[in-house]
Amino acid sequence: MTRTDARRMIGAARNRSEAVVLWIWCDRGRCPVRHIRVELIDQGEELLRFISDGWLRCPVCGTDRTKLEVARTYDEQRVEDEVACGEMGFVLGGEGA
Repeated sequence: MTRTDARRMIGAARNRSEAVVLWIWCDRGRCPVRHIRVELIDQGEELLRFISDGWLRCPVCGTDRTKLEVARTYDEQRVEDEVACGEMGFVLGGEGA
């Protein structure tokens, strides 16, 4: 994925809400981490200025060989989480939530 693609995806989510969730894939073969979930609030609308080549490194192995898979608003991600939990028989937030 190019920087332009990442900016477009994040920008689209950011236009819908300042609270954004990014799903990132670590592409380093020896790293035990594959999916990285980043939740952030872009209050100053400055997030897109910081996206450049090598803009995100894996927090475990440090590689910049990462790929943005999904950019959603926090509310969109919450719906996805509820669906996934329901499919597994769980209730998001515990009993009575």
